[in-house]
Amino acid sequence: MEVIFQSLYSIFLGVGMSSIFGALLGYLSEQFPVTGKVTSAFLVAACVGEFVWPLIVGNYIAESPQVYLTCIAICTTMCCILFVVIVIINRKFVKVTQSNVDLRMSVVQPNTN
Repeated sequence: MEVIFQSLYSIFLGVGMSSIFGALLGYLSEQFPVTGKVTSAFLVAACVGEFVWPLIVGNYIAESPQVYLTCIAICTTMCCILFVVIVIINRKFVKVTQSNVDLRMSVVQPNTN
């Protein structure tokens, strides 16, 4: 029975985390131009994170099984802090011009003429 709960937990965790990457990349593309270099840096950072956490959990899970939940809590907290930092940077340093607003509105609301 415990194996079933662990499997369900892993499935729901994967489904929940899978949308974060695409949503964050989409949000960043709305705020500033996302070039190939920016996307590459974003992908490399994501892959490094994918490699580091299993090493940490794998080394310490035998001693303390709670390390898995602690790592997930740390990742979630870091994501929330990073999102707030991005919003603050966007509000303070990114200037919205009328052409940017018109461009965004034309993408969101297509011309019906």
